[in-house]
Amino acid sequence: MYVVFFDATALLLSLITLAAYRKKTLRALSGGRIFPVLIIVVLCSSLFSLLSSIATNQLPRSGRMPVLILTSLYYLANFSILPLVVYYLFNESQSAKRTGIFQLVWGLPYSAGLLLIAVNPATRLLFYIDPRGIYRHGPAFAALYAIVGGYLLLTALLLFRGGPFLTRARKVAGMMFLLFCVTGIAVQHLIPGIMLEAFCASLGVLFMFVTLQHPKSATDSQTGAVTRTMFEQAFSRLIVAKTPFSVVVVYSPDFRELLELLEVIVYRKLAQSFYEWIAAKVPPAAVIARLDEGAYAVMLKGSRDSTAAQYLALDMLERAYAVWDLDPVQVELSVQVGVLSFPEHFLTFSDAMDRISGILKVSDLIGDRHVFYASDIVPGAWTIKAGIAAALKNVLATGTLELGIQGIFDVTKSETRTAEITSMLTLPSGERIPHRELFDIAGEVGLSAKTGTMLLENACHWFVATNGMGNRLQTIQVSLSAAQCVSVGWHRDVWAVISGTGIRPDALYLGIGETAITTAGEQLKEGMQFLIEAGVRLFIDDYGTGFTDLGLLPHLPFNLIKFDEIILSDGIANKRTRTILAGTISYLTRLGFSIASRGIDTPEQAELMTWVGCQFLQGGQFGGIEPVRSECERAGTFSAHIIQGESESSMSGCGNRWK
Repeated sequence: MYVVFFDATALLLSLITLAAYRKKTLRALSGGRIFPVLIIVVLCSSLFSLLSSIATNQLPRSGRMPVLILTSLYYLANFSILPLVVYYLFNESQSAKRTGIFQLVWGLPYSAGLLLIAVNPATRLLFYIDPRGIYRHGPAFAALYAIVGGYLLLTALLLFRGGPFLTRARKVAGMMFLLFCVTGIAVQHLIPGIMLEAFCASLGVLFMFVTLQHPKSATDSQTGAVTRTMFEQAFSRLIVAKTPFSVVVVYSPDFRELLELLEVIVYRKLAQSFYEWIAAKVPPAAVIARLDEGAYAVMLKGSRDSTAAQYLALDMLERAYAVWDLDPVQVELSVQVGVLSFPEHFLTFSDAMDRISGILKVSDLIGDRHVFYASDIVPGAWTIKAGIAAALKNVLATGTLELGIQGIFDVTKSETRTAEITSMLTLPSGERIPHRELFDIAGEVGLSAKTGTMLLENACHWFVATNGMGNRLQTIQVSLSAAQCVSVGWHRDVWAVISGTGIRPDALYLGIGETAITTAGEQLKEGMQFLIEAGVRLFIDDYGTGFTDLGLLPHLPFNLIKFDEIILSDGIANKRTRTILAGTISYLTRLGFSIASRGIDTPEQAELMTWVGCQFLQGGQFGGIEPVRSECERAGTFSAHIIQGESESSMSGCGNRWK
């Protein structure tokens, strides 16, 4: 007797997944047509597994033929699940074109398995009903599961190999699906009478749907439109897949002003009405994404949709300068529309995003309507950013990350015995990308952790190789990226880099930004304590850019707090802000923290920060950021201008003018 509970549950889960997928917003996020086919196949597998189990339990009264037919249909559907998962992951990863070898490796075993199942009623190779009315497995049944095992290995290989769009979340979802399948196969072979394959497959597909097809951040909470992040991912996938599509950008510049003027409830009503008006105009299969306040993009797939996009744009413009009745107020909105088509107007993601961004910034009045086309917008920021990201990837692949150095003046000792080591990137054009901008871009493309690790490793190697620039430097400071210090066990990775370079732990200060402090939990404090006990010193980087609770600071094992430039600019505004700044520094000093400040570019700023109690000063007044290589060439003059120049003389009698 077969237990039908799991089959019935599998059918219910499959129906839930299919119903959720049929929602327009969710369907629009799909990377293609493979996933809905996968849902339907899993649904069929669950249905026929349930019917087959019921019919088998009724043998011999139910008759042999119904059991053979239902079981054959079950195996046809169930056997198709893993090949479809492989095809889906391959399509999502975009790791390579579908070559003849892939088609052969993917299609030949699948065809052989389908043929075995189709001819089974006549050959009885896979399963049959014996004369006593008992269900039996045939001689080739193991061969069918050998093919299934091959697809399991192929799925694991795809997940291991990865690809441009096979993110960590996609890999986790794929591995969980594999785990569900292997568990189901193993348990049902160990416990007679339990059929878990359909149940585990339905769980796996539901898990993939929840994590990949409809993540929590997929839709805008205010309107229900797709978020800009999800739009950009779908946009990029279509370009890589060379799928023709068009984008109509609908934008009302009045929304930004109305955001300040209208009450929250009225503004939300206007935003919702604007979105619903757009949604009523577009075809059912179109993707509507919210790009900004009052800005939406409508994506139309297919080569025929270029003309459809033009007509849609004209249709949208009929509402330009129309009055919106929001009771009790009426609002007049101007509407601008932009039209882009792939591949006619752009060939790369960065070019397309430049043009979309341009539509949201520049207006070209034609008659009494605002309308834009691809030729109206000149590529800019996105293309530049894409070039920087590509150069960074090349640098990380070759291990040639450039280093910058900036001295830090010790007010108490009137000398520079420490320096901050940063990263920089020189483009082929000769333009130099500074550390902060480089790490912002690295974070956007998922490379901040790798970039931060290489910066730390190269900085430590440089310090050891030059013996601290001939003993002129006692310590160096290196800032960690937020991605380096928020995961469980992050300190072990950092310590592995430090110990591998041979640098003395007490010669190193590691900076942790306020973002990591405010978002991380106990794992951050545990990791910090480990590094402190190992001899490494820690500092809060760019204090003042986040929202660190002052009450939290006494419980964190930092040695130094480094103020951001924004603290300096705000702190010197007037006597009141100077008093507040002095009080804050006094409080932090009593807690045992040393205080440093960035952005010291003038003697007056140096005097002020010294007067309020800052022990370490960093900025243009004491030397700008220079490439490490040039610093090595002129190591003898590194601190001469700091120790003997005007910076030192400006420290004398510095408190009088600020009292």
